[in-house]
Amino acid sequence: MISVKNNFTISILHKVILVFLLIVIPFFALNLAINLWGAKNLKSQISKSTAKQVDYYLDGFSSEIQRISEMQGLYLDDHDFKTIGFFWEDLGSYDRVITRKNVLNKLQLLKNLSPYIYEASTSFPLHSLIVNNNGITPELSREIYSKEAFEAINNSGSFPFIYHNNELFLNASFRVSEHPLFGNTLFNISIQLSRKYLENTLLNFLPYKTGSVIMINNNQEWAISNIKDGSMLSSMKNFCSLNKDSITSTSTTSIKIDGESYLVVYKYSAYLGITLAAFISEEEILADYIRYTTWFWLLCACAIIIIFLFSYSIYLLLDKPLNKLLTAFRKVEDGVLDIQISSKRNDEFKYLYENFNKMIINFKNLMKRMYEQDIRTQKAILKQLQYQINPHFLYNSIFMVHRMAVDQDYENIVRFTEHLGSFCKFITRSASNEIPFKSEVEHAKNYVEIQTFRFSNRIQAEFGDIPAGCENLMVPRLILQPVIENAYEHGLKNKSADGKLIVNMQKIDNSLCISVEDNGGNMDNDKLQILKNQLAYTGDDMENSGVINVHRRIQLRYGKDSGVLLTVNETGGLRVEISIVIT
Repeated sequence: MISVKNNFTISILHKVILVFLLIVIPFFALNLAINLWGAKNLKSQISKSTAKQVDYYLDGFSSEIQRISEMQGLYLDDHDFKTIGFFWEDLGSYDRVITRKNVLNKLQLLKNLSPYIYEASTSFPLHSLIVNNNGITPELSREIYSKEAFEAINNSGSFPFIYHNNELFLNASFRVSEHPLFGNTLFNISIQLSRKYLENTLLNFLPYKTGSVIMINNNQEWAISNIKDGSMLSSMKNFCSLNKDSITSTSTTSIKIDGESYLVVYKYSAYLGITLAAFISEEEILADYIRYTTWFWLLCACAIIIIFLFSYSIYLLLDKPLNKLLTAFRKVEDGVLDIQISSKRNDEFKYLYENFNKMIINFKNLMKRMYEQDIRTQKAILKQLQYQINPHFLYNSIFMVHRMAVDQDYENIVRFTEHLGSFCKFITRSASNEIPFKSEVEHAKNYVEIQTFRFSNRIQAEFGDIPAGCENLMVPRLILQPVIENAYEHGLKNKSADGKLIVNMQKIDNSLCISVEDNGGNMDNDKLQILKNQLAYTGDDMENSGVINVHRRIQLRYGKDSGVLLTVNETGGLRVEISIVIT
């Protein structure tokens, strides 16, 4: 961040980058929002589509099982089945063959009824006989068709499925009164569902490579799935187990299995007592989205690189040469004028640099002219002050000499003319504009001695000591005597007795402070304000005599922090304080 005298706080480079970002970021934000919305919408559409597939598959499977069960019910009341069940022992050989053939044909018809059926068979436990669509086994071991075996088959699962030896069955029995060996089952029609066909239908259920489907009964006794991974199958079983009581319709959720996110669509069939759940990898669902997102972030990375290159280009083209120019301006502000900017560029900055160099040259020339003018002005003011000897002062001085000559007071004539000669010699000497401060004080004291002859004992003058180290301080000539003269002429002139003129000098920090005050008592706030206004006025027609002359020369020499300060003291007289900043 660049700061030049607190005029501005943000550089042009930062502003350009900020504007660029304000233009680019909304597009990226909108793109990202559309991207996220597209992913959400895609998941929603796939969820709805999969939900319809689950509904369709489960409804179709339920209808198929219901149709098979209805056919089983019809066969329970079939004449041929009952004939074998009731009268097998009483039938002749021919009738047995014909009846068994009729049962076999009906079982084959049942087998061909649905692709879900792997085998249809009927067993007659009283006669140790089983007939299936693969053939007829007239004699079966009583151990296989024991009462316990039939009870295990009939009681191994909830309606309508029976799970036995890793196979699914639909079982229907014709029951009569209790038999001592086989219970009350006269004959049993059993349909073994094709596990392979079920797995194939589940495998082709979803059009996704990573799609997985599981069909599981609510007691967790059996499950059929196209999943080969045991860990994943276990996780899916746990999910179905945890959600079986909350399934009232087709539901959709997202879960994580082994750190991978899956979209799950599941539905419970009250008729079949099973839950069908489809698990789809979100990575596959969102494959296009992920690819698009990857390209999006690559685009963002490229945009960042472009912004960096753009910023660096702006830095080289604008910010760096501009900083060079600003650095030069700072040096000028600090008073360094010996500076020139060189550039190999051939653009607008070259024009600025060349004109800056010309400006500095012109500025240096102007400063030189102004400095010389100030010197000439100070000299002129000093000359003006030197020649500005008050006629009344000369008249009074000559009159004093005349009176003392009449009185033949030769001793005072000698003293007086000596002081007067020193006074005239000092103010008319122009060898140097500045003198040691002690010389200025001696001149002021010499002037006071002359005035003492004039006012006799009416006015007492007191001078303080010169501060240590300030005796040889070079100061402009005639900065103290004009102020004292002003006190005599305007403050003490009409004082008939007890007039006082006090001159104090002290050093405060890095300033020499000289105060001149009188007890004339004729100064009020209105008169003081007029004098202050005269000091503050800087027009070409400003008054240029006395205290005002001193004030102007001190400020020209030492700056605006130096000068003359006017106040009213406690006696009502004027207090003039001259402040000179010592560098």
